[in-house]
Amino acid sequence: MRLPPSRAALTAAALVLGTSLLAGTFAKQAHAAKRPVTAPGAAKVEAPPPSPEPEPAPAAPAEPARKRPVMAPGTQVVAPPPKAEPEESAAKAAAPVAAEPEAPAEFQGLSSVNVQAAVERGPVLLPAESRTSKRVGDLQFTFSVKPGRPIAGESVELVWKIQEILHIPDPFLGDRKPAAPAKLVVTISGPEKARTFEVHALEQPGTWGMHFTPRANGAYLVQIERADGKPGYKTQFDAFIGVAPPSDASARRGGVNDRAEELIPARAPDDRSLDGVMSELGKRWMALERAAGTPDAERALAQVQEQVAKVAGKAPGNAAGHAADFDQLAKLLADRTGALTAGANRTTTLDALQSVQADACMRCHTQFRFGLASSVRSWPQFEVSADPKRPAPAARDASPKRGRGPIAPRQ
Repeated sequence: MRLPPSRAALTAAALVLGTSLLAGTFAKQAHAAKRPVTAPGAAKVEAPPPSPEPEPAPAAPAEPARKRPVMAPGTQVVAPPPKAEPEESAAKAAAPVAAEPEAPAEFQGLSSVNVQAAVERGPVLLPAESRTSKRVGDLQFTFSVKPGRPIAGESVELVWKIQEILHIPDPFLGDRKPAAPAKLVVTISGPEKARTFEVHALEQPGTWGMHFTPRANGAYLVQIERADGKPGYKTQFDAFIGVAPPSDASARRGGVNDRAEELIPARAPDDRSLDGVMSELGKRWMALERAAGTPDAERALAQVQEQVAKVAGKAPGNAAGHAADFDQLAKLLADRTGALTAGANRTTTLDALQSVQADACMRCHTQFRFGLASSVRSWPQFEVSADPKRPAPAARDASPKRGRGPIAPRQ
């Protein structure tokens, strides 16, 4: 019996669809089994046996749960004995903990500075200068404090460098030029009552300076301005006397300093020249005056005597033909300071120092520092020289002066 054409077509389509599904199923099974494909007539390659799976590690035996003991009513619970620690751990815990070493003197806070700190400045080189700077309008201020870490009772040098910022750089000066001369005053306030000082113009253009002796340790506010009250040149800085400045610059009394503090390291005393020896002797002499009448006076006196011994043999340049006289005065100074005693009270020690200054120091200064006399053998009487030999001025550049611009000044 022959089927109609329509039924025959449907049957053929069903057979094709079934064959495609079977072929896809066989392909998936073959891919899963990863059967190798071999050429006709080739020997079949047996697949390697599967590697044995690692056996799982035996599980640790479970710790038996602790049973809570059943106590009779009114019986006190006894705590279990403490777990015994290894001998090494017990010995380590029993060992004393070493104390933290004390910070070096140059990094310690200076809030507790006293006479002893001033006396022991020799071995520790504190900064010679501290600088802070700020800009106010078109003016750049640089404020210097010398020494960098002063203490109460010590003479402090304050220096201001004021520069005008040029919007159009100058061919010779660059983008800054020294501020114009003006009469300035400074008001210093802080732990003590506010005081006003007149500052002096220094040799370098655009710089002013003064000396100030603080009476108490603490943070001082230093304000500079024009003496005539006109605007300009007015600003303020911090000066820290006997205390360490705060590490955060914004905490400095409202942040009056724009830039962080810059410390200029000190150099060791130069004992090769008379200027170096006398400069260090002056510092030690002032330290002895501060330490007079205290237990630190003995150490301060020993440092003065040590420095005095270095004066001999260093006659100044204007002592031509009088080197023997200079050495004789140096020996007098050594003998007078050697006779000082540190055990006396403060008033007696200061009187003895004043006597040495009037007899030995002023005698030498009269002849060899100021050149007022050619001989001081009859001290305190002496004959004033007809032409006193004043100290020679600092050497200056001998090159011809030039103007601010490329055009030379008129002759």
